[in-house]
Parts: sequence; structure tokens; C-alpha cells
Amino acid sequence: MNTGTVKPLALSGAERDPMHPAVPTQTETGVARIEAESWFGYFVPGETPAAVQKRVRNELARVIAQPDLQENFRKAGGKPLALSPQQTRALVRREVERWSKLVRDTGIKAE
Repeated sequence: MNTGTVKPLALSGAERDPMHPAVPTQTETGVARIEAESWFGYFVPGETPAAVQKRVRNELARVIAQPDLQENFRKAGGKPLALSPQQTRALVRREVERWSKLVRDTGIKAE
């Protein structure tokens, strides 16, 4: 038994990872049509003044744009993004709709 090597079989994202271009997506393998990626976001209370929201967004975009941070994210399999408020709302809306549908369709219940 070889315990020193892990061989990835497929990725759950929509696209192949540039760090591992030979590893197919699950959709490509035919095993499952799935596109599931984890993501992190920064949110503030709705009553936060627009000027404060803009400053936080601009500062985060500046940090995310730093080449060393971008490289660290990519090495860990991530894709650093600086989204506009509209893009963020659209992303959250899609995710809520997708996962809500899955919960409804499968009958998942909280215990």
C-alpha cells in the first residue's frame, strides 16, 4: 500500500484547476453533473453607510490584487475575486436558489 501519494480523481468545480490541469471535473468524467465550489465573502449590516461599504470593498480589492496573495490562493486551489455589489448579490442569489432547491427536492430536514 502506497501511503505517500494522493491521486485526485476529479474536481467538483465548473473548470479544471490550472495547478492540476490533468485532473478532470466531475462533469467531464461523466460520474456526475456537478459544479460545487466553496467561496468566502465579506458582508456588512445593511444599514452600513454607502461610503463605508465602498471603502471596505476598495480596500479588500486592493489586498486581493496583491500578487503574493493571488499566488497563495491559487496554490491552495482558490480563485481570488473582487466582485461588485451587483455580482455579489447575483452570486448569493444563485447559491441560495441552488441549495434551497436541493434541500426541497431531496426532502432534507433539520434535526
